[in-house]
Amino acid sequence: MAWNALRGLWRWVGGVALAASQAGAQVDLLREDAPPDASSIQAVGEIEASIDQIGLGGMARPGDWTPIRIILEENTERQREVIIRLLIDDVDGDTAAYMTRLSTNPGMRQPVWLYARLPFTFDSGRNLALSVFEADDSGSGPSDPLADDLGATLGRVLFNRRLSASGTLRRISTDGLIAVVGQREAGLGAYGWRTRSAADWPPFGHEPTDVANGLTVEDLPDRWYGYSTASALVWTDGSPSELGLEQARALREWVERGGHLVIVLPEVGQEWQSVSNATIADMLPAVSVIRHEAEAVEPYRNLIDFSLVREGNNNGPIVAQTRLPTEWTVHELAPLATAEPGEAERILQGPDGKCVVARRLVGTGAVTVVGLNLGARSLAVSGLPHADVFWHRVLGRRGALVDQNSASNRAQYEVNVNARSVYVYDDDLGEEIAKSGRSATGVLLGLIVFAGYWLVAGPVSFFVLKQRSMHRHAWLAFVVAGGAFTALAWGGAWVIRPKSLSLTHLSFVDHVYGQREQRTRTIGSLLVPEYGEATVRVGSEAELEAGGRTARTHLVTAWEPPSSGVGGTGRFPDARAYPVDARSPDAITFPTRATVKQIQMDWYGGLAWRSIRPVSSEGSDEAPTVSIAPPGSLSPVQGIVQHNLPAPLTKVLVIWVGGQRALYLTGSRSAVTGTKNSEPGTLLADARFYFVDLTQTDGEWLAGDDLDLSTVVRGTGTPILSLRSLGTGALTPAPTPGTRDERLLNLALFSLLDPPTFSTGLASNNPIAAHRKATHDLDLSRWFTQPCVMILGIMEGEGADTCPTPFAVSTGGGPRTVRIEGRTVLRWIYPLPDNPPEVNNPNTPDPETDPDAPIPGVG
Repeated sequence: MAWNALRGLWRWVGGVALAASQAGAQVDLLREDAPPDASSIQAVGEIEASIDQIGLGGMARPGDWTPIRIILEENTERQREVIIRLLIDDVDGDTAAYMTRLSTNPGMRQPVWLYARLPFTFDSGRNLALSVFEADDSGSGPSDPLADDLGATLGRVLFNRRLSASGTLRRISTDGLIAVVGQREAGLGAYGWRTRSAADWPPFGHEPTDVANGLTVEDLPDRWYGYSTASALVWTDGSPSELGLEQARALREWVERGGHLVIVLPEVGQEWQSVSNATIADMLPAVSVIRHEAEAVEPYRNLIDFSLVREGNNNGPIVAQTRLPTEWTVHELAPLATAEPGEAERILQGPDGKCVVARRLVGTGAVTVVGLNLGARSLAVSGLPHADVFWHRVLGRRGALVDQNSASNRAQYEVNVNARSVYVYDDDLGEEIAKSGRSATGVLLGLIVFAGYWLVAGPVSFFVLKQRSMHRHAWLAFVVAGGAFTALAWGGAWVIRPKSLSLTHLSFVDHVYGQREQRTRTIGSLLVPEYGEATVRVGSEAELEAGGRTARTHLVTAWEPPSSGVGGTGRFPDARAYPVDARSPDAITFPTRATVKQIQMDWYGGLAWRSIRPVSSEGSDEAPTVSIAPPGSLSPVQGIVQHNLPAPLTKVLVIWVGGQRALYLTGSRSAVTGTKNSEPGTLLADARFYFVDLTQTDGEWLAGDDLDLSTVVRGTGTPILSLRSLGTGALTPAPTPGTRDERLLNLALFSLLDPPTFSTGLASNNPIAAHRKATHDLDLSRWFTQPCVMILGIMEGEGADTCPTPFAVSTGGGPRTVRIEGRTVLRWIYPLPDNPPEVNNPNTPDPETDPDAPIPGVG
C-alpha cells in the first residue's frame, strides 16, 4: 500500500514536471531568443517575409524607437488579412510582441513599416524573431490577448524565422543623426567625420553626428516616431508629391513634436511651391518665392565658404583659396504681408538683403526653406558649402569641422586628439526615478529579523534554558522562536508593503509661446503592488474617453536606464509576452509582480499646464507681451511674465538670444566674427544667460509672482560663447559635468556646449567629450539661430505631486488611482521678431590694405 502511494506521488510529480516543461516551451516560443519553430508553420511557402531595413536610412539608435521595413511576398492568388509580429525582450526579460495588421497583395513584394523600441543592449549581431499569422476574424477561435488590440486572433502560422539584423543596418550607435533625402549631401557629410573610425567624437566637437544620406521618398517612415532618431531631416532632392498620405501626416507630427524639416530648393522644378498635400503645404513658410537667375555666386561666399585668409603672417592682403562657380540661381524668400508672427521668420539673408533662408514655427518644431542651390555639383567639387559656415547657422550648431578630404588635417589632429574622457550627460537618469526607500527598509527589516532570530533561537535560548536546567527543551525553544520570527517577518513585510499604485517620474515640458500645444516626455518608475497585469494608456481625458485613437499618436513603452549599472539588470524567471500595437503604441499591457516597471511616455497636445505667460504691468492698458526694448535701455528686452504651474520653479535660468552674429570677412582678422579660422569655438549667436535671484523666496519662483525680464536681462550677463567650465558655481553650457540639475538644464543647449580647443602642442584645455544616450530629441539649440527669450527651470517641492503627461492605469480590478511624485523640467520659449545677420560682400575693398585693390583669387 505504501508502494502504491509512493508510485501515485511519483506520477503526480511527473505530471507537474511535464506540464511545467510544456508551459515553459510555450513561453520560450514567445521569447526573442527562442529558436525558430519550423514545425509550427502550417502553410509552408504561402508567404515569404524578410527584413529590408532597420533604422532611418539604415541608421538605428539603441534606446529609441526605430522603423523596421518588412518585405512580404504573398505567393497565393488570394488577398487576405495577416498579422506581422516581431519579438524583442525588454529589460525585465518579458517579451514585447510588436504587431501590425495588413492586407496582402497576391504576387507582389509588399513593403510594410513596423516600429519597435530597441533596448540599449541591442547590437547588429542580434537575430530578430519575425512571424506572420493569418488573421482570424471569425471569432470562433480562442481569445488571444496578443492580438485583441488588432481586432483578431492569431490564426495559422504562415512564416516563423529568426532573421539577422546585421545585413540591414548601416550603423547602430547612440550618436546624433541627420537624415538627408536625396543624393546631394550639400556639405552635411562633414558632421559625420571622425578623426578615426573608432573615435567617439569629432576633433573639435563632442558627440558625433551620423549622416544618413541618399534616402528616397520610399525610405521615409509612415509614423512620426520613425523619425525620432533624427535631429533634422534635410530634403535636397526628390518630389514631395511622391509622399503618401500617412508619410505626410507622420512628417507633420514629427515636426510638431520638435522635429526640424529643412528643404533645399532645387535650381529648377519648384514642386514645393505647388504642393497639393495640405498636410505639408500648411507647414511651409508664408513666403513668396522669387527666382533670380544668373546671380553671381561670389557675393554669397561668406555664407558658404571661409577660405579667405590673410597672407604675410596675417598682415598681408585677403586671398580666396577656393574658387567658386560664376553664377547660380537664387530663390528669394520674401515674407508675405499676411504672414502672422512665426509663419515667415527670416534666418539668413544675402549681402543685398534678400532673404535666402526662411522658417515657419510648427508646434515645438520648425520647417526651414533654403533658397540657395547648395546641392549643385559645381559647389560639391570644391567641398562647399562648409557646414560650419552655413549649416551651423541653420541647425544651431557650434565648433569647427575638419575637412574630411584634407590629409594634412588628419595628420595634424589625429595624434593626441583622442586623449579625452567621455562623459554621458544622461547616464544617471535611472537614479532620478529610482524607488529605493522601501527596498532599503525591507532589507534592513530582514537583517534585523534574521539577526534577532539567530540570537534568540541559538545562544540566548540555550543560555536561558541551561540556567534553568531545561536545555533538553532546546528543540522546542527553537521551534517556538522560528514560528515567532516567521510571523514577525511576514507581519513586518505586510506592514511595509505598498498598498497603492505610485509613479516616481522625471518629466520635460516644452512650450513655444503662441503655439497651442505642448510636448511632454516622462520617464518613470511605476509601482503596481499586485500580481497579474496592468495597462498604461497615454492621452488626455477626451482622448481616453474616445478609446485613445485620435489624430495624434502618443507613445508608451518599457524603459531602462542608459547606464547598465543602474537597475533593470535582472530578469524575472516567469517572463511573459505582452502585446504592442506597433503602429499605435499609446497603450501597453504588461505583466506585474508587485514590483516596479520603468516606462517612458511621450505626449503632444493642448496645454497640459498653464505654464509661463506675459502679463500687463499694474495699471497698464497695453496688451501683455515680451518685446525688444527701445534703444538706450538697460535691458535688450522688456516684459513681465508669470507662471501658473502646480508647484514653484527652482534654478530658473533666463536666456536671451538677440540673433546671429554678423558675417564680415574684410578688415583685420581680429574683426572677423563667426568664422572657423579665427575662432573655432565661437557661438554664432549673440546670446547671454542670467540666473534669476530668488533668495527672497527661498530659491523658488512661486505661481502668480511677477518676473520682470527688464530687471533680469540686464548688464553684460554671461556671454555663452566665452564659457569654459562650471568651476565658478554658475550654470554654463560647458562640458564640465556639474550637478545633475545643471545637466538636466544643459540638455536643452547640448549642441552649443563649449568645444575643445587645442594648442600647438595638442594639449586640450577641455578634455571632456560630452555625449548623450537617451535625450537627443530634447535639444533646443536650434533656437539660437533666431531671436528669442528662453526660460528654463525645474518644478519641484510642494504641489509637484502631478505629472504633465496625461495617462491612466488600470489593472484586473479596473481603473486605478496613481500616487505621483517627481520633478519636471520646464523649457519655455518666446520668439522675438526676426533679425537676420548682416552679410558683407567679400569683394568689398579692404581698407587696411589697398581700398581699390581686388581680392586675389576672387571672381
